Amino acid sequence: MFGGKMADIKAQLGARIKELRKAKNITQEQLVELIGSDTNNLSRIENGKKFLSAEKLAKIANALKVDVKD
Repeated sequence: MFGGKMADIKAQLGARIKELRKAKNITQEQLVELIGSDTNNLSRIENGKKFLSAEKLAKIANALKVDVKD
């Protein structure tokens, strides 16, 4: 029932993170250093393959200097 919708949400969220990161000229390597993660994990998030926790989302938003709602 929610499988397709959840995949869409993951894909949209990941694409938005990638868009914001690139708009700020931040590489994946730089972002993972700021949030304490690894590039494989970030790549999976940006490609909609993995959900992230609220804590990780807040760290990414903070590192990109945007509100979570953005």
